[in-house]
Amino acid sequence: MNSDRILIASILCFGLGLSVIFGYCHGTAGFGVTYPFQGTSLQLSLTTTGLPAILGLILTVAGLAAVLYVFTTAVIRQAQTYLSIR
Repeated sequence: MNSDRILIASILCFGLGLSVIFGYCHGTAGFGVTYPFQGTSLQLSLTTTGLPAILGLILTVAGLAAVLYVFTTAVIRQAQTYLSIR
């Protein structure tokens, strides 16, 4: 089974989901650098409401699940090829 199309679709789905979430969000971001570096902080507050929140989450999870599926099948295929050579 050739998984190129599944990989391309999963990356597009993952990217589209994240772009919907970040495209319709509102929030704040802050970055403070101090010395000593233990006091350095990054604060990120994002809020996405309504249909974009649901659609973005569904697309992101579906894309991530497809990437994991393609990765798992590729590892299994490589293991089968390695074991058949030996």
